Amino acid sequence: MRFTSIKGNSSGRVVVFDACEVVSQDFSATVPEYPTEAGNKVSDSVLKHLPGLVLSGVITAMSLDRGGAHSEEDLESLKDNLKALYASAELCTVYSGIAAYGSLIIQDLSIKRDNSFGRAYSVDMTLKQMVFPSATVAKFSTSESYPYSGATANQSSSNFGGGSNGGHYTK
Repeated sequence: MRFTSIKGNSSGRVVVFDACEVVSQDFSATVPEYPTEAGNKVSDSVLKHLPGLVLSGVITAMSLDRGGAHSEEDLESLKDNLKALYASAELCTVYSGIAAYGSLIIQDLSIKRDNSFGRAYSVDMTLKQMVFPSATVAKFSTSESYPYSGATANQSSSNFGGGSNGGHYTK
C-alpha cells in the first residue's frame, strides 16, 4: 500500500486514497495477423494504443493521512470529485509513491460502497495517457508557395488532362 492521489490539472480537484492496492501501467498494441513483406519494417504495421494506468484503492470517511476523522459529507465530496474528473474528461496527474503520471484522462471509473473499512468507497479506475504531438508551422513566401508563373497558375483547367499542351504543366 502506498500513498496515492489524483489531481485535476485545471480544476485543482484532489482525491487522496487512504489505501491503494494496485497501481499498474499498461502498454498494448495491435499486431497484424497477416503476413508482411520481407524487408519491410514490421513497426509500420503495428498500431500502438495509448499507455494506460490502472488504479484500485479505497477512500474512507476516517483517514490518518488527512488528519483524523471526517464526516460522511467529506466522503461524498471525495466521491463527487472523482465523478467530476471523469465527467469533465479533465487531464489529471496521479502521484503514487515517488512516481508521477501526467496527462491522464479517466476512461473507466467504478465506485462501490465498501463497509469492510468502515464508511468507505472502493474505487477502480483505468486512466489513459494522452499524447500531444508537437507541430511546427512552415512559413513560405508567396513565390515559394506556387513555384510556377502567375500566367500558368491562372490558366483554365482545360490545360490539365489532354488540353492543347497534352496535359503537362508549362513553366
